[in-house]
Amino acid sequence: RKDVMKAYKAAVDFFAKKSSKKSNEKSAPYAAEAQFRLYDPAFKKFMTLRFVGNAKKQQKMLLKKAEVLKEVETKYKGILKFKQFDWTLASLYRIGQLYQNFAESMTNADCPPDVKRQARSIGVTPEEVCDEYAFLLEEKAVALEDKAVEAFETTLNKAREFQVANDWTKK
Repeated sequence: RKDVMKAYKAAVDFFAKKSSKKSNEKSAPYAAEAQFRLYDPAFKKFMTLRFVGNAKKQQKMLLKKAEVLKEVETKYKGILKFKQFDWTLASLYRIGQLYQNFAESMTNADCPPDVKRQARSIGVTPEEVCDEYAFLLEEKAVALEDKAVEAFETTLNKAREFQVANDWTKK
């Protein structure tokens, strides 16, 4: 794995050094793929971040996941500079996956134990408090889902623009 990552880095570096030369057109597809593959570990790390623990820990993880999302999204947007339609589409799709995963992580978060305990102090059942907690998270997740849909629509529109869309995309 380490050697593969070094080879990807070398391909990207080669492209950067030759950026003003005609040979760059031939190396661009390889550099774009290499750059995309170099971001796989960051993408996978993001996808594994979950909201667990008490309310403070979940809030901290939410902020961390938002920070990592922006970092990884910026990386994938950087692949667009290679002007390679297949890796542009792959990057735009990955951005959609980032937002979709974030929204799903929020809606699938467990109700924190300290939130359940607070229910007793305010005279309601833990289920009522947890339902309200889940509702609040789902409300916030809607904006993330919208961004995911927007990214997927952009991917689809670019596919049509590049004329790589199949008949199923026209339905």
